[in-house]
Amino acid sequence: MAAYNAASSKKLKTTVNWTPSLTAGLENSAANLPTTLATTTGAGVLN
Repeated sequence: MAAYNAASSKKLKTTVNWTPSLTAGLENSAANLPTTLATTTGAGVLN
């Protein structure tokens, strides 16, 4: 970002001021991911 801003007359901001809307229900940590995935993915899970 700093290199681009130094070389360009059009500056980029370092903040975005928005929150992604499609993050509801996503895991915050990878620690619980194996447990969550074991009940929702893999052979025998699809009906």
